[in-house]
Amino acid sequence: MTNPNNSIQSLKKKKDDLLKEANKLGTTKVERLRRVNQGWNIGLTVAGITCTLLTTTLGVIEVPKHEWLVKFGVALTGAGAVATQTANREFRVRGKAGEYAGAEAELSILRYKIPRVTDEASLKGLEEELHKLRRAIAVIESKDPDVEDPTLPGADDSGSSLITTDAGSDDSDSSLTTTDPDSDDSEQL
Repeated sequence: MTNPNNSIQSLKKKKDDLLKEANKLGTTKVERLRRVNQGWNIGLTVAGITCTLLTTTLGVIEVPKHEWLVKFGVALTGAGAVATQTANREFRVRGKAGEYAGAEAELSILRYKIPRVTDEASLKGLEEELHKLRRAIAVIESKDPDVEDPTLPGADDSGSSLITTDAGSDDSDSSLTTTDPDSDDSEQL
């Protein structure tokens, strides 16, 4: 016959170990990667805007004596703007930052559940959730930006996932349509 105190202490020790593992994953991996990707997103966005602004400014300057220098500046800053936009799209920093935020939320929920577990079977289920989350984080980091994977670990049978796969998409058309009250024609801006 097993001692109930030993069983309770064993469950408590396992819960503590699992919570430590979840906390370590959160602080050493998820939070750090989210911050890095958010920093890159901000940096690349600011660099792209700055290069575009400089290109526009240099494009309207008329200095006949230094025309070649102005043309060189336009070319250089234009190339810089295109390079930063390409880097942002290629590395998917905005999307990854969003996906890491989702993973961080899932981890927070898991951290909340672990101390409240009352039996070994439930603890095993939470341990499996932690392993699935760890795999999902690895998929986020290694995923090809041109391939969508709607079946990340944690997804239910419908293919939806708590960790999104396209958080940073900017593919929507943002044009505006105005209508002149005196005319039947609408004008697209």
